[in-house]
Amino acid sequence: MSNQTTILLGATGEVGGHILQELLNSPAYQTITELIKQKYHVKPDFPWHSKQNQDNGVFRHLDSGKWFGLIMNIKRSLLTKDNDEQFVDVINLKSNSLPIDAKSIFPAYHMNHRYWISVVLDDRLSDDTIMKMIGESFVLIG
Repeated sequence: MSNQTTILLGATGEVGGHILQELLNSPAYQTITELIKQKYHVKPDFPWHSKQNQDNGVFRHLDSGKWFGLIMNIKRSLLTKDNDEQFVDVINLKSNSLPIDAKSIFPAYHMNHRYWISVVLDDRLSDDTIMKMIGESFVLIG
């Protein structure tokens, strides 16, 4: 998190609604969200109202309304199971191939590890690679 963001958060005392969402999300988050919008004609909705989860966005299949992606900002340690306190943007996706590499792709945080993966949006993977995984999730959910 940049100093500017830290100062702003310290001054306001909290993150309210989605006002600071643009500040808190990585360029990769913004790019993937835009690519999903262009390809699948959906934007994330934000179904949770608790402060902890209010900025977690759900991408829903237009036909079924089922989730094909969940995008959120979490501590990396929730994926790596170590003491890494860095916050990262991730997208959870359904996957048959489960291409887990323990660097950018992990068993899904907060979802069934047999069917879902968490992909870290930190520029280690190309947008094309991430979009292929999103495409797989979209088809599996459809």
